[in-house]
Amino acid sequence: MLYARQSIVTAAVAHKVSEIDLVCTNYKDTSDDDPLARECRNGATMGFTGKQVIHPSQVEMVQRLFSPSEARVTWATKILRANEKAIKEGRGAGHWMER
Repeated sequence: MLYARQSIVTAAVAHKVSEIDLVCTNYKDTSDDDPLARECRNGATMGFTGKQVIHPSQVEMVQRLFSPSEARVTWATKILRANEKAIKEGRGAGHWMER
């Protein structure tokens, strides 16, 4: 199953389409340790940007676990600002920043 999921991400990125993870059929357990939460965290780590759902009780968790953290948003904002500054200064596309 791991190879298939990784192949989906690779193919989606190559074809410039959304990387949506497979559905989790276990929708009755909505704790942070349930199969859906584990699949979401694992999928996000692999590069998926979302997950299919089959029950309304899954939506909140999937949205929460696939949304970027405040720290990640701050980091990305710094990268964009550095890139804009570098372009204005004629230094190209910017430089790497540590997280």
